[in-house]
Amino acid sequence: MDLISGLGLLDEAKGASLEQVIIDAYTWENFRPSLRKMEVDDQSIAFDALRDVGQGGTFIAHPHTLRNFREAVFSRNENILRWEATFSRDMVPEARSIARKLISEHKVVELDSAELEKGESILCRYERG
Repeated sequence: MDLISGLGLLDEAKGASLEQVIIDAYTWENFRPSLRKMEVDDQSIAFDALRDVGQGGTFIAHPHTLRNFREAVFSRNENILRWEATFSRDMVPEARSIARKLISEHKVVELDSAELEKGESILCRYERG
């Protein structure tokens, strides 16, 4: 994802792609929850679990993990997880299909004539300098 140039842009904005917009948007939606505020307290640090498991042990089957792992897992979107995990060859065709569906279902909302006139006025003032 080229966050410097923007969603859907490629190679520092030398090109753009609707498929890339979809991929970038899905990736961002997957990443965004990781920016949430993290609670740091006895429950989240889980010192009891650390003591129980010990050095070199596994936390997978520990009761604390079983009670809390769903809160720690950020993404549940299978497409995003599959795309990110494998850089799947299906990623671009699937993104193309999503983009085409969005375009075909999109309904353009008519603008209010007063708003259009306001926009025209702004453009005219700009063009006059």
